[in-house]
Amino acid sequence: MTEKSMESYGEEEEEGRHLHLHKHREIRDSEEEMAFRVKIQRTGISMTKKSIEKTSEEEEGSKSKSLYICSFERNQSIDKSKNWGAYAVRAADLTHLYDSNSKLELRQVGYRAGEDLPAAGGCGVLGSRIVFASGLKHSFGPRGPPYGPEASTRAYAFDTSNDTHDIVDMDESLHEGKHVPLTLEVAGKLYVLSAKWFGLSLNSFEVFDPVHRNWSLLPQFPDCGQSFSCAIAGTRLFASNENTPVCCLDLANPTQWTPVPTMCRGGPFPFLGKALVLDTKHRNKKIVFTAENYDDNGCRSRVLVYLLSLNESQETITPIHELKLPYQELPPGKPSQYHFLHLGDHNVCLVIPKFNLPYEDLPEDHYVTLGTHLLQAALIPFQFEFDISKGITNCFTVQFQTHHILEYRTNPSTLPFTRTLGCFVL
Repeated sequence: MTEKSMESYGEEEEEGRHLHLHKHREIRDSEEEMAFRVKIQRTGISMTKKSIEKTSEEEEGSKSKSLYICSFERNQSIDKSKNWGAYAVRAADLTHLYDSNSKLELRQVGYRAGEDLPAAGGCGVLGSRIVFASGLKHSFGPRGPPYGPEASTRAYAFDTSNDTHDIVDMDESLHEGKHVPLTLEVAGKLYVLSAKWFGLSLNSFEVFDPVHRNWSLLPQFPDCGQSFSCAIAGTRLFASNENTPVCCLDLANPTQWTPVPTMCRGGPFPFLGKALVLDTKHRNKKIVFTAENYDDNGCRSRVLVYLLSLNESQETITPIHELKLPYQELPPGKPSQYHFLHLGDHNVCLVIPKFNLPYEDLPEDHYVTLGTHLLQAALIPFQFEFDISKGITNCFTVQFQTHHILEYRTNPSTLPFTRTLGCFVL
């Protein structure tokens, strides 16, 4: 690592993951032309036109949902002799998400700071709890990056059902440390899958069972890479990285990873990170929302919708629509990440937790400036319709709702390269 990358560890490393281009970008189109209309079957907040116009009395009786944005902040003493990390959980009430006259507020509801907190960890949901899992240990050496290469096996939890701001230690530790792991909840269990960090293999996969209160090792992914892409359909986990094409592991019986040669023409997924997969009334058909890797010019990501077909002999993923986001109405800079959250029925909210300005637009001392730094997040809700009978290029339509820009500040004595660990609706 260069001296600059050591100073800005967290933001550059995160952006580098998004700038990575997969070698295989072509997606095999589905050859089937079956007429069907999708009706999402998941339960949750109903945001149809009828529900938007419901009476105040009905609104009071409905359970409100909140958006949670979880971050890792780096802190430093004024004399630069000490570094420590912090987990921050911020929440926004989504009751008036569709009201153009309402201003949503993002407030800090959970916080924990200390030298023992690992950086570049995973973050996922388990019931009402938000779990921070593993990451790189603090490095106390005078030179080099402040975190790593040793990884932590500790996990921490924030309970959204409590009124306290405490983020507490979990009694159970993971078997192996991990770097930027994918952290997924499936069927009431928490799965944590990681790759490698700067050439050090941290390839491991574990699951936490809240009933038995223990972590168990699962089969390792076939080949270790820098980052993972994944999509979950029922209990089937589809994953790939830049070195390995799409493979599948059935979490109901996790014995071994199986290659899926018919998907992505035998290559990896074209997107990075976790995709949002929604069920349809057809058991073997899913809708997938993703953000693809940066284009050749390193400008914007493409926000795409796919049709995932899981026929026994022909498992394919086909692009059907590109979402045209209102970038001109969003804060300046590159979106740091894209998080798709399902709000029920045909309603999805895209969350961009922060925006990164180009290096040339930043002051020279930006990455060493301590303070409470102003950040902005964007919430872009939309409704969609899907009808495959209109043909693969015209089957998907979308209507964007009122978007919201939420401002928030980091905590005191914070360096500006904050990492977003996860976004959730609970």
